Amino acid sequence: MKKGLILAPDELSHKWIDRLVSLGVTELQIQFLEGDLVAFEKEGTPACLQLDGYLDLIDEAKARGLSVEYMAHGITHMLPRGLFDEHPEYFRMNAEGKRTPDFNLCVSDPAALEIAAQNAVRFAKSLYGSCERYHIWMSDTQGRYCQCERCRSLSPSDQHLIVVNAFAKAIREVIPGALVCFLAYQDQLKTPLKIKPEAGVFLEYADIQRDQHVALRDLPERHAEMKSLLDFFGRENSMVIDYWYDNSFFSRWTRPPQPFKAEDKIILDDAKFYAEQGFEHLTSYAFYLGREYEALYGEPDLDSYKLV
Repeated sequence: MKKGLILAPDELSHKWIDRLVSLGVTELQIQFLEGDLVAFEKEGTPACLQLDGYLDLIDEAKARGLSVEYMAHGITHMLPRGLFDEHPEYFRMNAEGKRTPDFNLCVSDPAALEIAAQNAVRFAKSLYGSCERYHIWMSDTQGRYCQCERCRSLSPSDQHLIVVNAFAKAIREVIPGALVCFLAYQDQLKTPLKIKPEAGVFLEYADIQRDQHVALRDLPERHAEMKSLLDFFGRENSMVIDYWYDNSFFSRWTRPPQPFKAEDKIILDDAKFYAEQGFEHLTSYAFYLGREYEALYGEPDLDSYKLV
């Protein structure tokens, strides 16, 4: 498997690039924050990519042998919420039967899909130094999919796949080799039932709901779900995202970060298990381990990742 780590934009540094290389990482993933996405919608470029010196960091990472990918829960910026007043039909209907611009979109509205897909193309083209793997995710929430008459028979996974297919077709028209992920996460961990993936769509499996203190091998209730997704999407280009080094998760997304200790035995066994299932790419979040963490506690211990 190819090995990566996911950093917050504001934590990328020369020191982190050195650390990634020393760990044998070959894929750097950066997950945009909300401010980055607001800037993209208004100005056409994510905020961090406008900072002095940031593009130099991306160039350095690539020169050191790292491929670069960007990730975002970006659907609300692919279909701008400001369109709601004129076109409420673009947006999801909630369980009370009201259209709302809060999360996601109505996947049965062709105009909404077209606008979102064209903005996904614009987004892909704005990603400085990116390889041709694109991660544009639905809203980071549960139970917030469209329940209009046309959508309610579609599961969250089917609704997500409709969006991913639209993105893949549009992006591949301008970037022929592009790959676009289906993020199996929260509501979307179930295999789609009615929609099939288009060319260029790959599986990205991120089970944030599992017990992070138990080896995945010892959680048999998760195995069938994972195998079903792999069988459905195929193992080619498949990617797993774990949370082994995600100190934002272990700090409950609250600063200051808490002291961090990796569960090395679980990490090594999980990595072996993922490889046995046929995943081709492996990554973990590594948030809240940057300058603030080092000022409080010193260097984080990530040495177990060298053995993955």
